Amino acid sequence: MKRTLARLMFSLILLAMTLGFASANAVVNVTFLGVDDMLSKAAIRADLYKDHAGIYYNAIVGMIPITFNGEEQQAYCFDINADAGSFTADQMLLNETTITILTEPDVARIAYIVDQYPLGTLGTPEAKVRGTAIQDAVWRLLYGASPLYTVYPTTSPVPLESARTGADLAIETSTTEMLLASVGKRLLEGDGTGSLNLNLTQDPNNPEHILVVLTATQGTSPTCGQPVSLFTDEGVFEVTHSDFIDGVTNAQGKFETTLDISNVTAATALRATCHNKPKPPCPQPDPEPQTLSVTVGAQARGRSVILLLSQGNAYQDMIYTQTRDYSAFATCTVTPGTIETPRTIGFWKHQVKCALQNKSAQVSKQTLRSFLPLTILGCVRVDSLQKMYDILWLKNATMRQRAQQQYLATLLNIAWGQIGWGDYVDTNYDKKPDMPLWQAIWTANLAFNWGHYEMAKNICDSINNSGEPSASATPLMATQTSKH
Repeated sequence: MKRTLARLMFSLILLAMTLGFASANAVVNVTFLGVDDMLSKAAIRADLYKDHAGIYYNAIVGMIPITFNGEEQQAYCFDINADAGSFTADQMLLNETTITILTEPDVARIAYIVDQYPLGTLGTPEAKVRGTAIQDAVWRLLYGASPLYTVYPTTSPVPLESARTGADLAIETSTTEMLLASVGKRLLEGDGTGSLNLNLTQDPNNPEHILVVLTATQGTSPTCGQPVSLFTDEGVFEVTHSDFIDGVTNAQGKFETTLDISNVTAATALRATCHNKPKPPCPQPDPEPQTLSVTVGAQARGRSVILLLSQGNAYQDMIYTQTRDYSAFATCTVTPGTIETPRTIGFWKHQVKCALQNKSAQVSKQTLRSFLPLTILGCVRVDSLQKMYDILWLKNATMRQRAQQQYLATLLNIAWGQIGWGDYVDTNYDKKPDMPLWQAIWTANLAFNWGHYEMAKNICDSINNSGEPSASATPLMATQTSKH
């Protein structure tokens, strides 16, 4: 009679998958770890005031340390009608056919709770309360709130309320938090049967942004609340401003974010700029449009709840969780070049002025800063918004300085994604594209270095006022791989 009700319940609601072992009908030992292995029973379990079949009393419950298949595991009671026994060298025997992965919906909540609420340092008061709260949540999810098991019923006799302690209240609060947080959650399974995929697409409204969509599914069902980590080799994630971001999947099994590659494409614009001396001419950029390859990777950890059914009546049935790491990668190739409209020097003067005054504008202060540093004609390094302002707003500028102003505006157009190296641009004010941008930049450098300042100024001024260029950008291509 020890586990008749529990076994009957799970035979009706749980789908199980047998884990393979070396030989059929093998007997597997599960050892309870003793004081010398994972602390004592009293050090890791707490006193819980509970209602068991109408009898109110205090019970010592919490995490059960075991070894299984030679590895230490943190287990929890699945059978409230049997005592776990002492934590010495005791063993329980299992048949291989009694080791299964539980897949009932409420079990998914248990996997989430164990994943999101680690015990921390064993032996501390916090770990004891958390372990007992997890055990409490496991019982509530597997058995229900009543009548077999009810914690702190509102109908409790008043005299028994005095038996509740501060630890009891802390456990109750923690259990309630765990149960609420786990509603609707579904993680990847810890047996590697889940799927993790990445998709990268270029933002049609901002070519300097790549839209990143991660999808985590288990069979035909989306995950929900699955923790994921993303990283990249180029650019920064817009939210964290770094090459790394953590997140969780939504109810559709997706986590979406944006990768900002403006700092990378802005650096590409420096390929055609001068370095040290005004003569001889600056080196010519590559004749082909520069391409940028961006790779995004993702990692996630799946977790399954494993049921251990003991032989005989000596020990209670237990559960523990098994984990498995998943990873996915996606690579896209972006060729600079868009169908945007280059902006005039007046536009950029206004953007920089607003940025310094902390006013809103079409190009944010943060975006302008991401373009820095830039190197303009004459090998002048622009490494601050103030210096950018001083150059663009210089009054009574000489022709040499006017060439530098227009060249800076052109670089800002490139950095913002308005024009790219593969675009054909107008360099003689006739509104007809006559050469690719890379050649126009090289020609402006050549003219400036040989003292033809007005020619250099006119080339850049014509580009900045040319309107919509003829785009030759290669469409974004993404290749994806997923593995676990």
